[in-house]
Amino acid sequence: MGFVCCARFRLKQAFKYVVVASLLWISASSVWTHFRRNKPTITPKGVVSHISVADVQNVLDYVSEHLKIEYQLLMNEEKSFLAHLKLKNEGGRTIEPCCFTIFFYHFNPLDAVNLHKEKTPYTIRYFRNDTARNPLSPSSDFEVRHIGGNSYRLDMTKEFKGLLPGEEMTIVLTGFRWIVSRSMIIPNWYVASSIPSSRPRLIRSTAGDDLGFVAPFDSPEKTSRSASDSLRPLLPPQRFEKYRIKDVRDSVDDILPTPSVVNRPPVPKELNVESEIFKIYYSSGLKNEATYLKDRLVIDYIEESSEVDCLEKSFLLKLDNSLRIDESDKGKILPQGYKLTVDANRDCVSIVGATSAGVFYGIVSAISLMKSTSPTEFSLPALELVDSPRFEHRGLMVDVARHFQTKEKIKHLIDVLATYKMNKLHLHLSDDEAWRLEIPGLEELTQFGSIRGHDLGEERHLMSMLGDGPFTNSSGSGFYSVSDYREILRHALSRHVEIIPEFDMPAHSHAAIRSMEHRRMQLEARGYKAQAGDYLLHDPDDRSSYLSAQFFTDGVINSCLESSYRFVNHVVGEVSRMQKDIVPLRRFHFGGDEVPDGAYVKSPICTKFLQSHIDLSGPKDLKAYFIRKISEILVHHGLEVQGWEDGFSSASGKMMSLSSFKSKVVVSQSWYNIWERTYVKRAYEYANEGYKVILTPATAVYFDHPQEPDPEDWGLHWATRYIDIKRTFFFAPDSYYDNIDFDFWGNRISKQQMCGMTIECPPLKSPENIIGLEAAIWSETVRSADRLDSMVWPRLLAVAERGWHKADWESMQASCNGAEQDCPELKARRKAKVLSWTKFANTVGHKELRRLETLGVKYYLPRPGARVLDGRLEVNTLFPGLVVQTSVDDGMTWNDYDSNKHYSGTVLIATRSFDGNRRSDSVKIAVQ
Repeated sequence: MGFVCCARFRLKQAFKYVVVASLLWISASSVWTHFRRNKPTITPKGVVSHISVADVQNVLDYVSEHLKIEYQLLMNEEKSFLAHLKLKNEGGRTIEPCCFTIFFYHFNPLDAVNLHKEKTPYTIRYFRNDTARNPLSPSSDFEVRHIGGNSYRLDMTKEFKGLLPGEEMTIVLTGFRWIVSRSMIIPNWYVASSIPSSRPRLIRSTAGDDLGFVAPFDSPEKTSRSASDSLRPLLPPQRFEKYRIKDVRDSVDDILPTPSVVNRPPVPKELNVESEIFKIYYSSGLKNEATYLKDRLVIDYIEESSEVDCLEKSFLLKLDNSLRIDESDKGKILPQGYKLTVDANRDCVSIVGATSAGVFYGIVSAISLMKSTSPTEFSLPALELVDSPRFEHRGLMVDVARHFQTKEKIKHLIDVLATYKMNKLHLHLSDDEAWRLEIPGLEELTQFGSIRGHDLGEERHLMSMLGDGPFTNSSGSGFYSVSDYREILRHALSRHVEIIPEFDMPAHSHAAIRSMEHRRMQLEARGYKAQAGDYLLHDPDDRSSYLSAQFFTDGVINSCLESSYRFVNHVVGEVSRMQKDIVPLRRFHFGGDEVPDGAYVKSPICTKFLQSHIDLSGPKDLKAYFIRKISEILVHHGLEVQGWEDGFSSASGKMMSLSSFKSKVVVSQSWYNIWERTYVKRAYEYANEGYKVILTPATAVYFDHPQEPDPEDWGLHWATRYIDIKRTFFFAPDSYYDNIDFDFWGNRISKQQMCGMTIECPPLKSPENIIGLEAAIWSETVRSADRLDSMVWPRLLAVAERGWHKADWESMQASCNGAEQDCPELKARRKAKVLSWTKFANTVGHKELRRLETLGVKYYLPRPGARVLDGRLEVNTLFPGLVVQTSVDDGMTWNDYDSNKHYSGTVLIATRSFDGNRRSDSVKIAVQ
């Protein structure tokens, strides 16, 4: 994996550079002169002599500062892309053919055929823009090598003669699949040398998330995935039509998510709350909830009390597990339900919950109803509200493995989740790219496996990935100590949010495998050879050839090693111990997804293992064996089992029988719902089998995807081109196949077209086994806390709404098939959906975005819509209430849009945050 200076000059005998002296070069810096006069010699083995570390460092520093890199996408096809990589020397010295390699990360595999089949370096073409050197003459000055994952190195070959000042060369890149978002081009490329003691350097032209080195995607060949792609970037008039709904500021919902039953008096009344006068009385066991209310309203007086009725000028918090929504047999509310009464006649507020969580959610609703007249004075409308959640599980998965989020950010996220009655935070704590939780007794997992930076041999830490750059101080590095994790647990407990830890295995385990190999080597070096392999996760003699979903060749834990299960048992035991005195661990998420074909095939240990396990037919059965063994470990620790849905499939792809597990509760997280693929049936199949199922449909709630089909919108697009909040809002959990809307290429499809024709759609026979809804934010492109906010919010508001409240339109099923005009039931359902969306969008725009701002959330600002009608500019927004700004001087100055103003010429428009500190991406429109 290492490299040496000028290693590609593999000559049969040594040679020397011929240095041509001139007055120009004599006047160059003394260090550069020293480098050239000392004539570095390249031996047949590629070893450099007669060059100092200072000289090499000078080269690295120069390349870092003066090499301009520009990435130009040229076109996409369905299975490939074509791009130009331009390298220009913008300094005053020649970039010599010696002593450096460029490192970068590229989501799309380069030269996919060679990468998959041969796994060898491949030579790439380049063109020089220098007429003196035969312009546009293809050569082979460079080669790209796959390092691991999607990390690559760009090396010079013996053909490279250097890059003169002002000279530019263009490298042609080809690779697998298409690129339609600029964010898929990863920043922070860097340059390094194998010369000991030299320090790598970030190439400044590629630095930062502004992606200034990526040329615009400004033609259909760049913004379409293929000729059959139906989705294109929206023009302002198209966006205007898409956003057309009524602004109903005066009828927005007071509470989001929508409560079950709200009763208001015939004549509206209000209760005025003065913090200095009001008191809080609470039943035993509700001090945490009372303190939360006290802190929010700045009320000084709180007291534990056995009062059953609320007193004047007070809040009363109490428990009653007999609460009901109505008097019917089905009227009993879930444990998280509550009853909120605002009595304007008696000047009191009563919040009664079936549990402390119910009381907490009643408080959250009361706060949402309040309108502030001063920091210590509030008004609430008189009402009686009885509420209960639709699902017990309403969650968000945050991937902190690919890029780390600090303890403070996680606690802040918990606060915002609780504000919208979301009660599960699923932390993806390990993956190929890192391990993020300290495990006592296996400190190498974080001392080694939580750190990324330039280290090709992964001797001190993991290699640089995902735009880390060369240094270890990026968001690629970091971990939660035991103390940090326990602090997160305590904070989550106070907000009634359950932390679900996930450690992904047996695949997605490069970081764990390398950490345990590092442990083995360290122990052996210290003389502890007998103990060195106690937690080893791989067979050192394994020659299996595979590529994982993220293109790792060494990311699968060996299922045949007893030490692998010793490792899992130790991790589970330590996490259980961390949680025991705060909130006992209830469920352990083991991941289980995406085990690649080819794993274990050439492992000598597995070959021997399979000979003694005749019930296993071959290497493909070893994943299921691993899952069953993990289940036994979890049952031993008294834990429920949770994994991604494909973790519970056998070698043939069929669902594993529940009898395979000793756990009474097995939870499958259903995610794969690209509608034209056969796996969409898993959600209902697993529920019907008896698995508990959490719905995490990739095409509706995977928030690593862009929010518009626009190249400037951030995110990946492997499951669908984009996911806007409207698609999330209209996801109907109880009628899964009714969500079939578009195929992968954006063509409209329907349940009638797909079910029974292209895919199997088994009916749901056990609806009680669908236990919740969870969104996911994978963090390959999420390199900051602000980026996390903008990818999650406000889309997560739609998940909060669907997870808590079942909309009326969801139950309006049509018995007729055919066109809407021939089916009154379809017409009625569509009308109900429009009304529901109108109310939700207005609530978000007029109320909740301001609230998110107050909570410190940097939510996504959608681009505005615009059209020119009769010579006048009209604008609108996705969320009525958002402010639109205009600029008539190419972005130099911005002013709020004025509907009475006559605009002319080219106008830039953008939405802005309410605090005025942020604007959306701008769009351009010509007003004639």
